[in-house]
This record gives sequence, C-alpha cells and structure tokens, in this order.
Amino acid sequence: MFMIGMFSFLFFRFHYIMLLLSIEIMMLSIYFYFSYMTYFGLGSLGVLMFFLIMMVCGAGFGICLLVFYVRKGGVENFSSIF
Repeated sequence: MFMIGMFSFLFFRFHYIMLLLSIEIMMLSIYFYFSYMTYFGLGSLGVLMFFLIMMVCGAGFGICLLVFYVRKGGVENFSSIF
C-alpha cells in the first residue's frame, strides 16, 4: 500500500489534490503498520495515538493550503501556481 502511494505521488506530482491523497495513503499504510505492531505487543498505544494526531493535523494543514492555492490561482495545478 505504501508503494502505491509512492507511485501515485511521483506520477501525479503536478496536481495538489492528488499529492494530498497519495500522502494520506502512505500515512495510512504506516498507521496500519504501527497498529499491527501494537497488536502483537511490539509497540505502544501512545505512539499510535501520537501518529494518528499528526496525521489529522497534516491533513488539515494540507486542506488549508489547497483552499489558499485555489483562491489565489483559481486552479489546483502546481504549474499555474509557480
């Protein structure tokens, strides 16, 4: 699942919304890995909750940037922003 996110991150690098989705797929696969490790007793629940909180904060920040770019440029392509 992480490799699918990485491939989509490299393939759709000029569309901001696709970049956000691929980053979320990668973060979700890492979260599944942490929860798998916690289930078998190799990790702690605190690390899992901290990572989940960081995922939510990163997603919120990405949405804020997306709204800013769309208001500024009118589209979500990186080629029109820079």
